[in-house]
Amino acid sequence: MQPNRRVPNKLGKALVDAGLLDEEGINRVLDQQQHTPGRFGDVALRLGLVAEEDMLKILSEQLHVPLVNLSQYSMDPDVVRMIPESHARTYRAIALEVAADSVVVGMSDPSDLNALDVLAQVLPLPLSPVLVASESLNRIHNLYYSNDAEIEKVAQRIEVESSDRSAPKRVELKLQNQQGASAADAPTS
Repeated sequence: MQPNRRVPNKLGKALVDAGLLDEEGINRVLDQQQHTPGRFGDVALRLGLVAEEDMLKILSEQLHVPLVNLSQYSMDPDVVRMIPESHARTYRAIALEVAADSVVVGMSDPSDLNALDVLAQVLPLPLSPVLVASESLNRIHNLYYSNDAEIEKVAQRIEVESSDRSAPKRVELKLQNQQGASAADAPTS
């Protein structure tokens, strides 16, 4: 076995140690990163070299953060909405539950210190991050937040339509009032 021409990051080494990635796979990821910047794990997933579930297990161990399967999680819409949609989508997070002294927050990257800081500012309690699959997170975002956007769009459309419909009625009533006034103003003999 020839020596690595480049050294992978901690995740790459952990994937090799777990038998999930070989030297050729590491080199493919590192080559791809030269052309298209991205995190090692994201590139390995995009290239189909590692299954997301396997990578999440390794990340969970590395980060000492629990791994949560969102499809087996019961969510409270009020808790989910503790994180505004813009923050949830930008920082790839979802509020899962309120514990005694913290809010459990599912994140696709719980090592993102900037995301942790921003989310801590919008939550009423300290946050406890857990790791979640990115695709599951997308589905949950679309399920819980898209409805808000759709409801807002429908409400605006109804408001516009109802104001459009009432305009002819107002004109018609005004004309009737004017005609009635004209008839009342006419001299009677």
